[in-house]
Amino acid sequence: MSRRLVPILILGTAPEQQGENGAPDDQPDRSRNNRIHHNTIATAGNECVDVKENSTANIVEYNDCSQQKDPSSGGLDARGAATPSATTRSTTTPAPASGSVATPRPTASTTTCTATPLTGNDAGGIKFMRTPQGQICGNTMSGNTGGNSVGTYGADFDPTGSC
Repeated sequence: MSRRLVPILILGTAPEQQGENGAPDDQPDRSRNNRIHHNTIATAGNECVDVKENSTANIVEYNDCSQQKDPSSGGLDARGAATPSATTRSTTTPAPASGSVATPRPTASTTTCTATPLTGNDAGGIKFMRTPQGQICGNTMSGNTGGNSVGTYGADFDPTGSC
């Protein structure tokens, strides 16, 4: 039996799971206006926070995320649009650390990532798979294998630049 790593906090439902696993119907799950803040999350598993595709206007800030183990994921997965991420520290993950910016398969855009310490991530600091994005600047980054800005659109962003 294989072990499945799961995220700690999930907002919304992935499109491929709508209508499955007890979901009442196959309609988009529009989780909105949630704030995840001031948490210390050592997952020993998958993402600390996973914001799904149809989730919008959620805020993830002032968290400390570490010990993510899944090489196909990141500390924060923000596939939902307009998901600000500020000052959520993500350290020592085998994949890029921060969200919509940072998952292998995001559909989100207009996500922001500011004033965030991202260090020691094995597959880069922030992985950009879609554009446009929101404000991505003022982040403190070091020791991210492959660079601070990776992915299809990584060259288009400077996450440590001035805001």
